[in-house]
Amino acid sequence: MTTRRSIAIIGAGPIGLEALLQADALGFDARLFEAGRVGEHVRRWGHVRLFSPWHMNHSPLGLRLLEAGDDPLPGAEDFLTGAEYADVYLDRLGRHERLAPHIRARHRLVAVTREGLGKSDLVGGPRDRRPFRMLFDTPDGERIEHADVVIDCSGTFGNPNWMGSGNIPALGERELREEILYTLPDLGEAPRSEWAGRHVLVVGSGQSAATALDQLVGLPRTRVTWVARDSGSTPLPVIDDDPLPERRRLSERANALAQGADPAVSYLDGAAIQAIRSVSGGYEATVSRGDSRRTVVVNRVLALVGHSPDNALYRELQVHECYATFGPMKLAAGLLADAGGDCLARKSTGAESLGHPEPDFYILGAKSYGKNSSFLIRLGLEQVRAAFVTISARASDDATRAPRV
Repeated sequence: MTTRRSIAIIGAGPIGLEALLQADALGFDARLFEAGRVGEHVRRWGHVRLFSPWHMNHSPLGLRLLEAGDDPLPGAEDFLTGAEYADVYLDRLGRHERLAPHIRARHRLVAVTREGLGKSDLVGGPRDRRPFRMLFDTPDGERIEHADVVIDCSGTFGNPNWMGSGNIPALGERELREEILYTLPDLGEAPRSEWAGRHVLVVGSGQSAATALDQLVGLPRTRVTWVARDSGSTPLPVIDDDPLPERRRLSERANALAQGADPAVSYLDGAAIQAIRSVSGGYEATVSRGDSRRTVVVNRVLALVGHSPDNALYRELQVHECYATFGPMKLAAGLLADAGGDCLARKSTGAESLGHPEPDFYILGAKSYGKNSSFLIRLGLEQVRAAFVTISARASDDATRAPRV
């Protein structure tokens, strides 16, 4: 029999909601804190269609909860947009009578620590005798909350990388942070005057950049300068017999553009942004390529260079981070060893890879992959189930442990 240990979950995306589902099913006292609204980050890329079908993006627990209602659900092989996924799954879970009372929207985590302890205290000692202490910004001002277990599912979407060489700001980039677009815009719905007939700088070589290029080349009189860090004429990998046809189509399309398939696209591989500044009607970017430099004057800038975890939130906890990705060390080591593999073939690496020297603290979901962009929702749902094996086992032993002081 388990005791009702209190659990604080950070982030009301698909992984945070799954953690709340698991906690509720197992009888834990859980609260979910979300900086915005349920599914906030998913909503921000709501116009983008998921590569993976519906059956990969929900859990059996979540599906059973919603199947008891009257609202229709997607077919197993349906490919939803982010907005559709938020509507039919995340919002419905967030409104369900089992979960809604435990969700605290508009509670932004500022920092988490142990009550009365800093990072350097009780190294290797019984830190779990002190509860976690969390500072939140809320609509009513600052607030302190406590919990026995903290599960950080806050993701990485709100923390984009810089586009400058070496992932630090290019000269002038900090000043223009609010003008440069670091996430994929809805090019289908934006006013045509913002993109049609414009010169657009696209920085990055992942699927977001491929999606942007696919849409931009369809606009009349639009030119694109595409800057990619790695060298080579095929910036995106193409997987043989890819089970996700849209991923393969976008990769092949982007590679064709890199090889000159459309004269409206100028591709600069092995290049980096050194500086950017405002000029009349747009921006002037300085691009280095080997020993040479050139300036490009553009109207809009899309810096689709990925995201990183905000590890400042838990800087006073004893978290073992990967030196290369900022993800949990054991998990990151497994991902680095399988760096060339398809993310679809990956399985959750189990509870052992999710732990830290800090007891009862977990980083799950996209944030657990750090700067590695190969995360899938399915993997995060598996992580939650693995983590609760450990959480439940520790709760069962709680009665024999020394009381907190």
